[in-house]
Amino acid sequence: MTTSAANTRHVALARRRVFSRLIVLLLAAAPAAALAVPLPPERPGRPAPVQSTPRRVPEDAFHKFVAELWPLAKARGISRRTFDAAFKGVTFDSKIIAYTKAQPEFVKPIWQYLETAVSSARIQRGRAKAAAERGWL
Repeated sequence: MTTSAANTRHVALARRRVFSRLIVLLLAAAPAAALAVPLPPERPGRPAPVQSTPRRVPEDAFHKFVAELWPLAKARGISRRTFDAAFKGVTFDSKIIAYTKAQPEFVKPIWQYLETAVSSARIQRGRAKAAAERGWL
């Protein structure tokens, strides 16, 4: 294999890794509103109705979301094997919805959030990490 072909293969593999990680990050940050299920208002003085089957709407929506990602990944050159490996063991976690509703960047004013999120030490660590990973970024 020539150096050019090896570089092309290396770049393609790196892109696939980055894309796989991006998909996982997007899932982690999926808007809670898309998965939230509003409950009907309670009537005073009456007991809440008992549901015979548990609500699965958020979990079903999650599975539909993952299924809809496959055509996008395929169009970008991701193999089915890589896609399946990236999502192996990934399941819906209702705690994520609670976490997204409490993210500091959404519950604090922007300047207050930035004061706690950005520091010289973080910038230095980020630059050092970017330099260390420069080969595949």
